Amino acid sequence: NRTLMRPRDVILYFNRCLEQCTPGKPKITWNIIRDVEPAYSRDRLTALRDEWNDPFYDIERVLLCFRGRPWAFGLTLLGEICDDIALLLVEGDDQRRRGITPFRGSHWLTPLCAPLWEPGALRIPWRVRYGPLLGVLFDIGFLGCAPRPRQDAIYGTDPLADLRDLLGGLPDEDVEFSIHPAFRSALD
Repeated sequence: NRTLMRPRDVILYFNRCLEQCTPGKPKITWNIIRDVEPAYSRDRLTALRDEWNDPFYDIERVLLCFRGRPWAFGLTLLGEICDDIALLLVEGDDQRRRGITPFRGSHWLTPLCAPLWEPGALRIPWRVRYGPLLGVLFDIGFLGCAPRPRQDAIYGTDPLADLRDLLGGLPDEDVEFSIHPAFRSALD
């Protein structure tokens, strides 16, 4: 479950494990499996950034808005994170003065966050307000959705997964989102 269901992810994980084995004794222990996870997770987050940086320039800044947050969350925390992501669009002179490069992906993020800037946005249903942004994060395999809390999340890497179908007519209290296990360690 730490892979995006691609052979290269499994190969990378096991190669990292083999690097930690005693020379001449390629025995992979549970301790080794746990010890290599943080480095593997950082590699996968970097690979996700590299894979999707075109067309989603600076997507890493969006993904880092999830750093230090719980890996599974409901609508309240999801709204806070999406609002933080939308604020990337208004960074500017203050960021430059502090030596931080302003967000450079406004061409793709602006339309995804447009509903958040609408007058009366808080009265817009969350599926309309956050749906476009969540759709991208789901489609790239970063964010998953569980149709009912405490069920296994489904990620966009599943060829049959469609976020709109998953959400369907579910009541809001039956929706839970989670960060893919491959990226959790890298995001603390």
